[in-house]
Amino acid sequence: MAEEESDQEAERLGEELVAIVESPLGPVGLRAAGDGRGGAGSGNCGGGVGISSRDYCRRFCQVVEDYAGRWQVPLPQLQVLQTALCCFTTASASFPDECEHVQYVLSSLAVSFFELLLFFGRDEFYEEPLKDILGSFQECQNHLRRYGNVNLELVTRIIRDGGPWEDPVLQAVLKAQPASQEIVNKYLSSENPLFFELRARYLIACERIPEAMALIKSCINHPEISKDLYFHQALFTCLFMSPVEDQLFREHLLKTDCKSGIDIICNAEKEGKTMLALQLCESFLIPQLQNGDMYCIWELIFIWSKLQLKSNPSKQVFVDQCYQLLRTATNVRVIFPFMKIIKDEVEEEGLQICVEICGCALQLDLHDDPRTKCLIYKTIAHFLPNDLEILRICALSIFFLERSLEAYRTVEELYKRPDEEYNEGTSSVQNRVRFELLPILKKGLFFDPEFWNFVMIKKNCVALLSDKSVVRFLNESTLENNAGNLKRTEEQQGLDEGFDSLTDQSTGETDPDDLLILPK
Repeated sequence: MAEEESDQEAERLGEELVAIVESPLGPVGLRAAGDGRGGAGSGNCGGGVGISSRDYCRRFCQVVEDYAGRWQVPLPQLQVLQTALCCFTTASASFPDECEHVQYVLSSLAVSFFELLLFFGRDEFYEEPLKDILGSFQECQNHLRRYGNVNLELVTRIIRDGGPWEDPVLQAVLKAQPASQEIVNKYLSSENPLFFELRARYLIACERIPEAMALIKSCINHPEISKDLYFHQALFTCLFMSPVEDQLFREHLLKTDCKSGIDIICNAEKEGKTMLALQLCESFLIPQLQNGDMYCIWELIFIWSKLQLKSNPSKQVFVDQCYQLLRTATNVRVIFPFMKIIKDEVEEEGLQICVEICGCALQLDLHDDPRTKCLIYKTIAHFLPNDLEILRICALSIFFLERSLEAYRTVEELYKRPDEEYNEGTSSVQNRVRFELLPILKKGLFFDPEFWNFVMIKKNCVALLSDKSVVRFLNESTLENNAGNLKRTEEQQGLDEGFDSLTDQSTGETDPDDLLILPK
C-alpha cells in the first residue's frame, strides 16, 4: 500500500515539475514520455527553453522540498529525489554549462541523496527498489557530467564503492582499529567535510556514541576539517551523553576559545539541545568569573540567562543562580552584565536587587579601581533618579574620584535644587534597602555635607581640584556672582532709604497710591 502511494506521489511530482517548464513564464517546452522513474532520457518531464534557469531552479526546489517533506522515512524520500533528478536532468539540457543555479540544485540533490543513503547497508544496494534508484542516479550523472559538479561525482563514486560506510579506512576508524593519521587524513581529504558531518550526526542520532566519537576525533585531528566548529560541538555532545568522559570534556573545553564556544552553544540551542547548551555555557562562564577575565563575559552571561530561564522559568531560581555565579566572581565589573539581565528579566523586583548588588560591590576594596567605583555610583543614580539625597551623595562621590569640572557641575546642579523630603511611597526601592545603602554611600565622602550650605560645599570641592585653571575659573565665577549680589543689595538699600524719607515727610502713614511712583 505504501509502495503504491509512493508511486502515485512520484507521478504527481513528475507532472508538477513538467508544469514548471510549461508555465506562462516562457514558451511551452519540449515533452518527453515516460513514467518519471526511469533514466535521464525518460521521465514525465520536459526540458524547456522558455524559462530561465534561475526561475526554474527556484520553483524546482520548492516543489521537491514539498514532496520530500511529506515522508518521514528514507526510502520514499529517495524515490522523490530519484524522480526529481531525472526531471532536472532532462530540463537542464537547455541550460548553459556555467550556471550557478544549476550547480546549487545538483549539489543539494547530491547531499540529500548521500544523507538518505546513510540509512542503508551495502547489501541493500543490490536489492529493489534501491538498486533501481541508484541506477537512475548514476545514469543521470553521466548526462550531467558536463556541469562537473563535485558533490554529484563524489556520491556516484560512493555508490559505486558500496555505500557511505564501506571505505576500509572509515571502517578502521569506526572500529578503533590501528590506522596512521596520515592515511586517515588522506581519506578525510578525499570527501566533502559535510559528508563526515552527516555521518557523525547519523551516529549520534542512533546513539552509537563510541563510533561517533572515533570519527569526530579523527576529524578534529585533521588540519583543515578541525576548523569546522560542528565537530567540536559534536564532541561536546558525545561527551555530554557519556558522563564517564567528564575529564575529556574539561580538557577539550580548555582548548576551545570562548568566541568559538559561544557559536557552539548557540548552534546546540538551535538544534533543541537546551541542557547541553546550558552546561556548555556554564562550563565556559564559570572559569571566566573565577579568573576575573572579562573576555566574552557579556555574551556568555546574556546567553546563560536565556538558557537558564528556558530550562527553568522560575524567577526566584533565576535570581538565586545569579547570586551563586556572582559569588564565584573575582572581578567586580561582572556585576554590570548581571544587573542588566536581572533588571530585564525580573522586572520591578529586579531594580531593588540591582541596587542591593551595587551596595555590596561598594563594600569591596575598590581603591585601585576608581573607574569601576564611579560606574557603580552612576548606576545607583540611574536606578534612583527621583531620590535627591542619594543623587547628591553619588555626585559628590564621583567628584571626589574624578576631580573634574564636569563632575563638579553635576554636584552644583543637584545642590542648587530645592531640598526634597524623602517619600517612601514614591521610592523605587524598599525603605530597608535605602536605609542600608545610605551609610555605604557616605563612606566614600571626604566630608559630610548634611548641614552645610552650598557655599561651604563649593569651597571644599574647589580645594580638591588639582587643575589650577579650573580653580581660577570657578573662583572668578564666584566673585562675579558675589559682585552681582552686592550690587543688588546696594540697590535695595537705596530703595529702602528713599522709602524711609518719604515716610518721614508725611504724617507717618504711607498712602499705597504714593508707592506707585517709587520705581520712577
